[in-house]
Amino acid sequence: MLLTALWGSCLLLGRCDLDVVDNKLTAVDKKLTRPYDLQGTGVENDELTTLSARIMILSIIPYIVATISMAFDNTSSIGKLFVLLACILSLAGLLAYCLYQIFTPWVQQRRKEIAQKMFLKATMIDRFLRHEDRASLIDENGNLNEEFARRLFWKIDLDKDGAVDKKEISLLLRATLAHGNVDDTMVEHFMQEYDTDQNNQITVEEFLNGTEKWCKDLKLHSQSNIVEKRDEAEEYLNDLISLEQEEEEEAEGENPPTKSQIIRKAIFLLIIGTVLAAVFADPLVDAVNDFSTASYIPSFFISFVLLPFASNSSEAVSSILFAARKRKKNMSLTYSQIYGGVTMNNTMGLGIFLAVVYFRGLVWDFSSEVVIVCLVVIVMGLLASFRRIFPTWMAGIALILYPISLGLVAILDYVVGWE
Repeated sequence: MLLTALWGSCLLLGRCDLDVVDNKLTAVDKKLTRPYDLQGTGVENDELTTLSARIMILSIIPYIVATISMAFDNTSSIGKLFVLLACILSLAGLLAYCLYQIFTPWVQQRRKEIAQKMFLKATMIDRFLRHEDRASLIDENGNLNEEFARRLFWKIDLDKDGAVDKKEISLLLRATLAHGNVDDTMVEHFMQEYDTDQNNQITVEEFLNGTEKWCKDLKLHSQSNIVEKRDEAEEYLNDLISLEQEEEEEAEGENPPTKSQIIRKAIFLLIIGTVLAAVFADPLVDAVNDFSTASYIPSFFISFVLLPFASNSSEAVSSILFAARKRKKNMSLTYSQIYGGVTMNNTMGLGIFLAVVYFRGLVWDFSSEVVIVCLVVIVMGLLASFRRIFPTWMAGIALILYPISLGLVAILDYVVGWE
């Protein structure tokens, strides 16, 4: 349900106009002038959301391992071993996913720092080339043109003392960067890259070595692609900065909890949720069977149609409310929440269920359900892993997958006889 009906509904509710801005197709926040254009409207996700989709695909591994037990006698030691292994993989995946969520802010900050450094390198090299239009910083083999680099050094060395200091680097950066805002961090990074003997001065040889290193870091094979490298670095950096600014705007007027408070609350809720799931797992199975018997409704319909709507109702409501705001940031959060929900179901939910199966000596016999779950996760996961723009027509793919998946389970169970 999460990856089909809810995914498609959020796309329909959150769609905006898709326009070309700076030679790049992007979703325009809160703008929908072509509501019936299936190709010209849609949503856009950030890079972290695509990563969440890839993690979701990996979370189906325990399903596959558990299903291998069906190749053996489910009551045999080998069959039980595969169930236990799948349970361990599920719980290990849960732990790894929780650690990933904890360290994501740190990773985001680190990526921003790396992007800033790459943008600085590309911008500076581009600036160097503009000093002499006819000269080339690198030759046809990708090697540094030392004669040209030496001339650049003497232009930067304003007092002509044979060494470039922090003041001269600061002046160079102010003249190079369009916004003109240069802080000590940028100057220090420049000095760290060039000043190898750490005497706070850059000699000619250090300048040559540092410039050659920057060209290699940027993977410059010719002078013509430096502008492309600079634009790529600037675009990536601006994406990270805009995400950070949106988070700050959402936090205005609030007293955000500290990191330790967030971690403690998350651990507490996770433990409570795990305990509740473990306590009610067995009674829920009995309740479904009893209700199915009393109402003459197939247990399949209850388990795969009614229960998903009940168990995922709160998540569905919050996702729909987020999507209705029609902002890129909100759509990224919406789909990250959906992928995260599926990942949690495939780790914590499956892990607890497998533990019940193993310790109570039950039989794992869910081949048709596993096939459909894996199929839907792989299809939607791959779709979300390799693109950030989703035109409105893609909502149809997700929505049609829901009845198709239910129909396939019914066919495999009641026609093919996989039940």
